[in-house]
Amino acid sequence: MLHFIEDELVPAMKQHNYVPSVSPLDLTFGYAGCHSSLTKTLNEVAREKNVDLFKLVVAVSAQDRKAPGRDLILNTATQLAG
Repeated sequence: MLHFIEDELVPAMKQHNYVPSVSPLDLTFGYAGCHSSLTKTLNEVAREKNVDLFKLVVAVSAQDRKAPGRDLILNTATQLAG
């Protein structure tokens, strides 16, 4: 559902000047208790390891919400990649 909203619905609604008040990524960060300052690192690792960003955010936050380091993010992404 989050991918549908981000990839299809939001772009389609731009022509009607609609912008969602909460993005799918913001919703995921809130649900997981993850701080948005990690966005760049999480995005980079998700792309590098070819894993779902939303799943990575939740999985990393389940292990460390306060200060997950790049190593934890990389290890978690590797596990998700299977």
